[in-house]
Amino acid sequence: FALEKFAGDLLPVVDNLERALGFIDREDETLKGVVEGVELTLKSFLDTVAKFGVNQVDPQGQPFNPELHQAMSIQPSADVAPNTVTFVMQKGYELNGRLLRPAMVGVSKAPE
Repeated sequence: FALEKFAGDLLPVVDNLERALGFIDREDETLKGVVEGVELTLKSFLDTVAKFGVNQVDPQGQPFNPELHQAMSIQPSADVAPNTVTFVMQKGYELNGRLLRPAMVGVSKAPE
């Protein structure tokens, strides 16, 4: 756990690479190389930090777990069971099984 602060300081780099992929127009053929480059950089980065015990927590569609997730919004939904993660604003991370940063999520509740 000596790597905890260092690993935590690297997480914004992963977040920014994921945001970049989210904003790139994948339909634009001129950006195909950029998309591929950012995806490879992100994969390489995640593979590297995984060697040191850092793993993503991506709870999309899973039951809400307050030990791993931070609820940022609660929305009524008839499509999924109550207390289900409906979207992930920011992925969480664990370091050797210990929570480094909770995932910021939206959670469903029963429709009124």
